[in-house]
Amino acid sequence: MSRTVADRNHMRRLKRLFKGDAPSTSPWCTYVNEPMEPEELPDDWLPPPRVCDPDEPPF
Repeated sequence: MSRTVADRNHMRRLKRLFKGDAPSTSPWCTYVNEPMEPEELPDDWLPPPRVCDPDEPPF
């Protein structure tokens, strides 16, 4: 899945390691109290379509 999901799950693991099961009270990291998200891609996943910008080189 996206790097963002892996990063959120990593932060959830760190919170559990350092703080245990107590809920986080951080206003900047509220998602750590939510359950872990699946990191596997679904079978029908496709990357987003590429948008060609005529002002940009093709590489």
